[in-house]
Amino acid sequence: MKSPVMIIKQLNLFGKFKYDRVLGTFFGVIFPAVILHGYIEYLSTGNSLYFLRDIINISTLILISILFKFSILKKKDLIVIALYTVEFAIIFTFVVGYFDPKFVFESNFLSVEMIFATLIFAAGSLVPLRHLLTLNVMNILFIVVCALTVGKHYMILRLIFCGLVVSGGGYLAYLGQKFVLSLFKKIKSSRLLIEKQNEELKKVNDEKDRLFRIIGHDLRTPFHQLNHLVDFMMESNEKDKKMEYGKLIKKSANEGARLLEDLLVWSENIDQNEVELKEMPVAKVVERTFEFFKFKCGLKEIHLINELPQDLVLCINDSMMETVFRNLIGNAIKFSHPCSKIIVKSFVNNNYIEISVKDHGVGICSDRLKTLLSEESTSSTVGTNNEKGTGYGLGIVKKLVERQHGSFTVNSKLEDGTIITLAFPKVA
Repeated sequence: MKSPVMIIKQLNLFGKFKYDRVLGTFFGVIFPAVILHGYIEYLSTGNSLYFLRDIINISTLILISILFKFSILKKKDLIVIALYTVEFAIIFTFVVGYFDPKFVFESNFLSVEMIFATLIFAAGSLVPLRHLLTLNVMNILFIVVCALTVGKHYMILRLIFCGLVVSGGGYLAYLGQKFVLSLFKKIKSSRLLIEKQNEELKKVNDEKDRLFRIIGHDLRTPFHQLNHLVDFMMESNEKDKKMEYGKLIKKSANEGARLLEDLLVWSENIDQNEVELKEMPVAKVVERTFEFFKFKCGLKEIHLINELPQDLVLCINDSMMETVFRNLIGNAIKFSHPCSKIIVKSFVNNNYIEISVKDHGVGICSDRLKTLLSEESTSSTVGTNNEKGTGYGLGIVKKLVERQHGSFTVNSKLEDGTIITLAFPKVA
C-alpha cells in the first residue's frame, strides 16, 4: 500500500520543491488571503454581491494559476494580475456599497486599505515599478472618489492619511526590497568572484609545483655530476687529472647556481598571464642544454648533434625555452640506448619554423603517450640505465611551449625512437 506522500511524488503534482519569492508570495500570501476573505464574507453576508465578488476573485486566481502551469503566463504576471484583481474588487465593493443603505463606510474603507497595503508590501519589488505606480494612482483616485461620494461624511484628513500610508508604504517597500535584492546580488557576485579567484590561484599553485618539480629534477644533474667528479678526484693520484676534475666541479657548480637563478625567475614571473618573449638565436639555447648534459651523455656514450643554423632566430623566453630543451634532451638521454644519437634540427613549414628533437631510444606506445601529455600525469618510467624521473614532463613542457605561442607534437613507436616537434611563428 503506497502512502499519500509517495503517490504525490509519483504524480509530481508539485515538482521538486524549491522556494521561489514570486510563487511564494502568490500562493502563500495573496491566494490564501483572498480565499479567507471570501469565507469570512460568506459567513457575514451569505450569498450576497460581496461574496460573488470574492468568488470572481478566487476564480480569476485559479485561472491565471492554470495559465501559468501551461507556461502561457510568466511568474511576475501572476502577482500583477492578482493585485489588479484585488484593486478592481475594492472598487466594486464601494460601487455596490454606494447603493447599499446598510454599508458601513469607515470599517470597510479601513479594511480594504489595510488589505491593499499588505499586498503592496508583500509584492514589493516583485512587481515592475510602472505597475506599482499605476496601482497607487488608482488607489489615490479611489480615495478621492470615496471622499466625494460614499465617504463624504468621513473626515477628509483620515482619507488623505490612509492614501499616503498605503501609497508611500508601498513605494518604500519597493525601494527597500530592491536594495536588499541588489545587496544579495553583490554578495553573490562577490562570492562567485572569490570562488573563481580561488580556482585560478589553485591552478597557478599547481603549475608552480609542476615547474619546480621539473627544475628540481634538473638540479639533480649537476649535483650528481659533482658527486661523481669528487669520487673521481679522490681516487685519482695524477695532478693533471685532479686539476681537470676541479674545473669540471666548478663548471657543474656554476650550472647548479644558474638553475637556481632560473628557479627565482620562475617564482617572480609565473603568475603573469603574458610571458616576456624576445628574439634570440635558438641554437645557443640548445648548445647550453647540450653542455648541461655533457657529463651524463659521456656516461652512456650518447652523441648530441645540433643541426640548427646559428642565425635561426625565434621569439621565445630564454629561461622557459631552456627548461623545455632540458626536459626534452634529458628524456631523450634517459630513454636512448648507449652509443646512440640525439639530433636537433629545424625545418621551414609555411610561416612556421619547426624544431625536432629525435632520439633512437625505446619509444612510447600510443596509450602511454596520451597519459604523458596530460598536465596531471605523475607517472614515471625508469630509463635504459635505470634512471629515475619526476613523472612530470611532456604535459607541462607542452604548456610552456604554448605560452610562447608555439605548438607541440609527438611521434613515437615502441623500439623505434621518438620525434618531438616544436613549431613557432617565423620572425619577420
